[in-house]
Amino acid sequence: MIVRYWTSPSPYVATETMNLFEAAESMRQNRIRRLPVVHGQTVCGIVTLSDLYRFVKPYALTTVMLSDAAAGELHGHTVAEVMTRSPLTCQPNTPLEEVGELMRKRRVGALPVLQDGQLVGIITESDVLGALVSIARYGTDGKRICFRIPEDEKKETFSELLAQCEKYGLEILTLLTHPVREDPSLMVMMRVRGERIDEFMKTLWKIHYRIFLVE
Repeated sequence: MIVRYWTSPSPYVATETMNLFEAAESMRQNRIRRLPVVHGQTVCGIVTLSDLYRFVKPYALTTVMLSDAAAGELHGHTVAEVMTRSPLTCQPNTPLEEVGELMRKRRVGALPVLQDGQLVGIITESDVLGALVSIARYGTDGKRICFRIPEDEKKETFSELLAQCEKYGLEILTLLTHPVREDPSLMVMMRVRGERIDEFMKTLWKIHYRIFLVE
């Protein structure tokens, strides 16, 4: 998975001289929580809805219309005063898992996407989560099976799974693995499609895989 297929292209932006009322209205009207800040064609920062909380209460930004007091306060300040300068960025071909890990470690909710130094999109934590959900749920007309295997038998297990799927004429729609905490094993989630799934399931039980979920 790479960023380019999950990014939001042509994002709304702010400038350093834009007042915070304009930034707040842009976020409210477009139902977003952050704006890359550009200077000419260069990304120089990012401003988020929470950056405005130092001037107005959070609830004031969730109302249908800002109060005159809140609007007046925001009019008196610019994006440059609150934005995060030199924000973390990524490129269209950056692996999505690297972006997700960077967001988690640095506790940020979005990264501007740059190509040749130019802003081409923005990737958010919601986009990353959406990508995971989309891939895990691909082919909902098939059957999802979750089971545990010894980590040191991964290669042999996958060879066996491919052989059994071929034997029963099953199409593999998704195959994901992840380590199990405090256990030298792997959790496997696969989604398969075909008419002989029940026979395939019986074979898995005979091989003694620890099956946790079938749906």
